Amino acid sequence: DDTLYLFETIGLLLGKTGLSVPDQRRYLTAVMTPHVQSINNVLQSPNLRRDPDEYGTILSSSVAALAYLSKGFTRQTPPEIQEVLFETVKICLAVLQSLPEHEAVRNKCMVLLQRMIQCLKEGVLPSMPSFLALLIEHCNAEDVLDVSQLLNQLCAKFGPIAVPALDAAALPFLRKCHSLVTTISSSRNHHNDESSCNDSNNGNGGDGAAVPPHLLIEQLVIKKLTFLFLQNVVSHGATSLLLSSSNIQSLEDVLNTMNDGATSEIHDAVVKKSCVVFFRDLIDQWSGEEVGGSERESLSSPNIPRAGFLRFIYDVFLPSAMQCILQKTFNEKDAMHYRVICEVGKTLAALKLKRGHVEWEEQFVSRTLSGMVTTVVAPQPATCPSQSDVIAAFRNASNPKEMEICLKNMIAVLKNR
Repeated sequence: DDTLYLFETIGLLLGKTGLSVPDQRRYLTAVMTPHVQSINNVLQSPNLRRDPDEYGTILSSSVAALAYLSKGFTRQTPPEIQEVLFETVKICLAVLQSLPEHEAVRNKCMVLLQRMIQCLKEGVLPSMPSFLALLIEHCNAEDVLDVSQLLNQLCAKFGPIAVPALDAAALPFLRKCHSLVTTISSSRNHHNDESSCNDSNNGNGGDGAAVPPHLLIEQLVIKKLTFLFLQNVVSHGATSLLLSSSNIQSLEDVLNTMNDGATSEIHDAVVKKSCVVFFRDLIDQWSGEEVGGSERESLSSPNIPRAGFLRFIYDVFLPSAMQCILQKTFNEKDAMHYRVICEVGKTLAALKLKRGHVEWEEQFVSRTLSGMVTTVVAPQPATCPSQSDVIAAFRNASNPKEMEICLKNMIAVLKNR
């Protein structure tokens, strides 16, 4: 820790005390050169692979020192300083390539990369695919959150121009999260099997054991990472990532994943809200009157991905969203649950605005809404809107607030409150 504080102090003295750029460059180079050389010496040691724990600790500390040194250079870093700092990216990649399985090495490399995103800005992007491939391949349940934060930082900082850097990493990251969740499920099943055997041996019948809460929490945390990453991709304008040649074949899987998060898989109002926002943002970007420079595309458009997205919205997402807010476990009087209703209302309003009244009437009001409302046979309280009133309100609603009121009335009818 003392060494790290020393490097941080040196960095602050160089970057924050008014030195000229040539002096900053000269002193920064003087500090970095012997440190980088010592890292190279460690990398060339024949004992590196024989004792990865010991050498991994040494290398991770060295990379951390470089990250701390860069703290003096954050905003408006001059090109001359960026050129020197870029050498830290090169040596960091060499360290990661040498010991990618060492958790501390991965952690400190990600710390350095987060600093370089601030210092080098777009200059760091060409190096990111090499880093991300190794980090995603070797991350575990302990540091997958750090990988997620790095991906989200790239989306937030660079938006559309981050797509080439993220293109080859998106699907591997989602698959890695799924793999980690599956691994945790296997651990849970193994725990239940052992508990059942113990119960049987104790004469308790072995009718199933309670799932350990810590395993459920681990699964939930990792699932949230997938939802948050995809939402960041769309909300920061990197949506073309979903249509790249590397990822387009998995577009339906991505939509199904986010639909599960929005409507069924996780009983977490914050997650549901984020996933609904994902669909609303996609509707704004893919369903307008000038998609790709042409007129509004029909549901039978030859532009298969986007037409398929609209078909998914009408056939899967909207029916699922309606059913979700009608579940007994969904409490519309709860503040967080009510925010989900608000987001669904905004999504409906955006869809009607972008796609037009005719399609709205045919695809949502007539197919989805009418089928749901007309199934209600129980008598309704006198103060409750009628079924025809609910349908008419949705037909005439034109803004998010009106859609929100429509949803509240629909809940009142279908939950018979």
